Amino acid sequence: MNLKHKYFALLKRHLDANTDLLVDGQVDSQEKYNRICGEIAGLRLAMREFDEMLDGMVEEVEEQVEE
Repeated sequence: MNLKHKYFALLKRHLDANTDLLVDGQVDSQEKYNRICGEIAGLRLAMREFDEMLDGMVEEVEEQVEE
């Protein structure tokens, strides 16, 4: 398992845990609901940003190898 898959697996576990709280109705206040939604959005953003950064690095390495 490479670094990307390990990182995504960790983020996915946290996403699933937070999503389960919302789906199961275990949120007892609006403040907690807002916090969990913010965490979910942040985790999704982290996954997207990491993926874009990693793709950019791979492209740079491939360009250097071609030269």
